[in-house]
Amino acid sequence: MSNVTAPQRLLKQPAEVRKYSMDFSNLIATNESILTSGVYPKITSELINGGSSDLIITSEQVEGNTVSFFCSGGSDGKSYRIEVTIATNADQIFEGDGILRVTDR
Repeated sequence: MSNVTAPQRLLKQPAEVRKYSMDFSNLIATNESILTSGVYPKITSELINGGSSDLIITSEQVEGNTVSFFCSGGSDGKSYRIEVTIATNADQIFEGDGILRVTDR
């Protein structure tokens, strides 16, 4: 998130709708590109320490080697793992993870 493919911790408030992105440039070769058909890019979230995620992820978009998306919802005091999975035209599949903490402080 925020242009990384290594885990990073980010914050948002429950009422906010925020745009995040993940940059895969360090993994993708010069002549390679992210596929935008089928199931990719796939963006999922899960509540850390179990339970159902109430985080809403919308408007996935690929620009070059970056995948951007909007996050809304989430519960105060909870942390979520967001996973972005892409496929490339060179038959590679990459996953990037980030941690999003929702707090009303």
